[in-house]
Amino acid sequence: SSGINAEYGGPSQAKKNSATCTIIIMTMVYILFNIPLVANYVLWTTIEMDHNLTYPGPYYDSPFMYNYSWNVSDILLISINSLINPLIYFTRIASFRHWVYDRGNRLANSYYDFSFYLKSRNLLPTIFP
Repeated sequence: SSGINAEYGGPSQAKKNSATCTIIIMTMVYILFNIPLVANYVLWTTIEMDHNLTYPGPYYDSPFMYNYSWNVSDILLISINSLINPLIYFTRIASFRHWVYDRGNRLANSYYDFSFYLKSRNLLPTIFP
């Protein structure tokens, strides 16, 4: 079964459910990795609006932690989120998985063909197999 509803020509209910589940997972991962960034913006906005406040809590008292929290929430966590997205696609979407395998096979074959070409002309150093 290709996932196509023969009567209407559209995707089957199983495909729709799978797509919905993938969207929910992607949304939850996005929210999870963006909560610290939103929290930092809320704290910063609160402090900016009331100049009598100091940055709250023992973790944010030092300037180092103030800057560190921004780097982690604004750079590191967002980058990890971007890194995780293709892994979610790979595990959830069969056509994406097949595409990755196909590209990997093409890359491996092109390396083999190129190294064979170099060996046949004695251009490949002997340190390579």
